[in-house]
Amino acid sequence: MANNGRSNIMLVILVSSIFSLNATIPTGYYASVDGRQGDNIVEALYQKINEHTNVGYDGLYDVYKTSDNTAEGYVWDMYSTCTFAHVNDKCGGYKKVCDCYNREHSVPASWFKDASPMYSDPFHVIPTDGYVNNQRSNYPLGECVGGSSAGTQSLCRRGTSSRADYSGTVFEVPDQYKGDFARAYFYMVTCYRNRDFTSANGSAMFTYKSSVAGLTSYAVNLLMDWHRLDPVSEKEIDRNNAIYAAQGNRNPYIDYPCLAEYIWGKNRGEKVVLDELMSSSDEAFLASDRTGCYCTVSSPTILSPKANTTIVIGSSSVGEPVSSIIHVSGILFTSPVTVSLSGDHAKMFTLSAQPMVIPADSINAGYNLKVTYTPDVIGQHSCTLSFASTDLEHVHAVTITGNCKAELVEPVTGTELMMVAQGVGSIITQSVFVKATNLTSAVYVGIGSGDKSVFSVSPSSLTASQANAGTWITVSYTPSALGNHTAELILNSTNSEFTRPNIQLKGSCLFALLPEEVLSSTSVRLSWVNGGKECYALDVYQKTVIPGEPQETFSDVNGAKGITSGYTAIEGNQLRLGSGSSIGGLTYTDLDLSQGGELQLEARYYGSDNSLLKVVVDGEADTLTLTADLRTYTIPFSEGQSTTSKVVIETLEKKKRAFVHQFSVITGGSKEVRTHVTGYPCEICNTLSADVVGLWPDVEYHYSVTPVGLMSYTEEGSFVPYSGATESPVIPLSDVEDVHKIISNGHLYILMHGEKYNAVGIKCK
Repeated sequence: MANNGRSNIMLVILVSSIFSLNATIPTGYYASVDGRQGDNIVEALYQKINEHTNVGYDGLYDVYKTSDNTAEGYVWDMYSTCTFAHVNDKCGGYKKVCDCYNREHSVPASWFKDASPMYSDPFHVIPTDGYVNNQRSNYPLGECVGGSSAGTQSLCRRGTSSRADYSGTVFEVPDQYKGDFARAYFYMVTCYRNRDFTSANGSAMFTYKSSVAGLTSYAVNLLMDWHRLDPVSEKEIDRNNAIYAAQGNRNPYIDYPCLAEYIWGKNRGEKVVLDELMSSSDEAFLASDRTGCYCTVSSPTILSPKANTTIVIGSSSVGEPVSSIIHVSGILFTSPVTVSLSGDHAKMFTLSAQPMVIPADSINAGYNLKVTYTPDVIGQHSCTLSFASTDLEHVHAVTITGNCKAELVEPVTGTELMMVAQGVGSIITQSVFVKATNLTSAVYVGIGSGDKSVFSVSPSSLTASQANAGTWITVSYTPSALGNHTAELILNSTNSEFTRPNIQLKGSCLFALLPEEVLSSTSVRLSWVNGGKECYALDVYQKTVIPGEPQETFSDVNGAKGITSGYTAIEGNQLRLGSGSSIGGLTYTDLDLSQGGELQLEARYYGSDNSLLKVVVDGEADTLTLTADLRTYTIPFSEGQSTTSKVVIETLEKKKRAFVHQFSVITGGSKEVRTHVTGYPCEICNTLSADVVGLWPDVEYHYSVTPVGLMSYTEEGSFVPYSGATESPVIPLSDVEDVHKIISNGHLYILMHGEKYNAVGIKCK
């Protein structure tokens, strides 16, 4: 069954001072910290933030697109002044500063022996210049006089510690980011307080006693100095929110900076009262002293936009105006605020009036200021936007910028297009708006990498004038098989300044059930899509659960108790199965599965392989679709299995590698007993729906539909027949004694009291 659908999508650039998710701390997130003191604060924070999603080492690149992204869309590197594109400038090799960027463990991986999930935690694994990162090696952080630098564009240096409490070689980061690194270390020693960070040079900064990690006195003195020198910035707040969106936990020392003082600083030993502290999500935070230890702003202050930040107005062609709304808000103003523009490029920017005066009441309530950028020459242009008032001690200034380059404005790099198909062979399309500025060469359009065969795009090229004016293109998704599919939309030009954007295409064609349609008090119609098969196995049953206590009867970590086959290796505290030229397997024998229960397997795919993992229990196979995150998969098994069962875990194909961590057998516990409706399970063909009749009203039924030949795609649902019908219920077939089955022309019929009755309205084998 084919289904054609079309939807239009216009991708719009959103402009703000610095990328912000506008996220706030979830209500009650830190409630467990209230009233605690000293190390008990660390323990409460550990319990809150330790459980989180492992984004995976390769997944860091996706996180960086929001967590470490400059206003201009480049990688935010705290080690250098270089400009790196997120996709095209990843490190392979490097010979000098600015060659490429890589993933730097600010707490070196050698200190914790490459263990997960620390190895891929973006709170401390940051994007940095590869050459400068190499200079850092695994030396502890510190301060040095003189020292050596990797080059003029490096912001860091390495040398002998100049602090009295440490005399070894240290790596010094720039002043404007020292607080960022301090709070990353506070996070690590809190989130992973049961981990050992003292390998290699780690003992200079970390201690490990009685299964609890801590900071050395040198590290406490250094990091608290840095924490106070460089308080939480808007960059850090935005980064915290972006990582929370990806990983599911937060850095408490960014949310509540003063907590560090209660653990390692001047308030140590005192009880925390959160209501007396200011969080960085408070609108007034960046206008305060940013220690977080005080809750009030006592003088007139501009809260938004933040001072000394950069606001990107937009991108435009020569002579083409583009506008942006800047929200201006303040507190405690009694006098008006004058807004003005200054600088070499100020003539290219306009306000609704120049100078512009905003009344005090409007500032306090919030005012939307419109700024328009109209470039008259090619280039990047900026000026200063100033706010002055007799209420302010100093002029409040921000930088506003606009781009007038030969570049693509829409769609922006990092955009993802998602299309969901209603069946194998169906065609789904999306219209994408393409807009460029100042191009003199054509834009070439195509599909690259990944599952190219299921995606297409039209037209294949745009003239420069079409691109500059803005033109719609059509992307099509036509899946030939079930599954998730990915590719890249390629937009390229020979213009020298043109940077090819990274635009991901994602298609989904997964087998799925449709909502049940109640036909009467005793009958229901079941429907589904995307099977892509001629026949389906259908089961309808009632379910009874007999309670019991589950027990773990077998457990193994990293395959230590199993038999390996093909390619296997221990990497990062996990067992890798498979390589580029071989599948990998793990076998367990003599497992007692006779009581029924479930297998639990903790696994993830390798790199970006999008692997499938096959689990075979006594010859019956299940296929697991893995993710980049280490997660637990459950495979139930029924009562009555062997006391010497065999379980095989293996990858399905070469180059589709996987990691497995823990394997467990849980037996006993609650048991599910199924009572099948008469005539089920059965197999039906050449249809995407089935009518189920002869049911009791007000009884919950369960059902499953499986495409024959795709046993891993079983979908399950439940329904209760409508009880409001007035007709008499049909007696369930299992309760009728004089039932006779008749097979006629391949259909199943029931002879009930002498009448021929189509029992299920479907063809069954």
